[in-house]
Amino acid sequence: MVAVKKKFMYVNRRAPYGSIYGLEALDVVLAGAAFEQEVCLAFLDDGVYQLKRNQNPSILGMKHYTRTFGALVDFEVESIYVEEESMNVRGLKASDLIEISLEDDGNAVRIVSTQELTELMQQQEVVLQF
Repeated sequence: MVAVKKKFMYVNRRAPYGSIYGLEALDVVLAGAAFEQEVCLAFLDDGVYQLKRNQNPSILGMKHYTRTFGALVDFEVESIYVEEESMNVRGLKASDLIEISLEDDGNAVRIVSTQELTELMQQQEVVLQF
């Protein structure tokens, strides 16, 4: 029996710390990718903070799970979208975000407009929000 490959988008809307949503989303993404599904990630609203450089959650007594984002490409998760409008509202620039390196020296993190993100969501078979 051949496994059916589906297109999944995981949407991260919450800040990285103060709840378990960010960490849970990452766990689900890695599980989906391990089962060879076509997986992409989107970050919008306060979720854009999950990709912010130089975080120090230890002062909150929390684990620095966002370092695990670098392993996403090892699971063939190479499409990571950040909504530009959410970044602008929060005063973030592209240089404020972590880079997730691809094998071809590119960056898996792409900043997209709300319209582009909407179009990407419409191309998915499953969209899960965290």
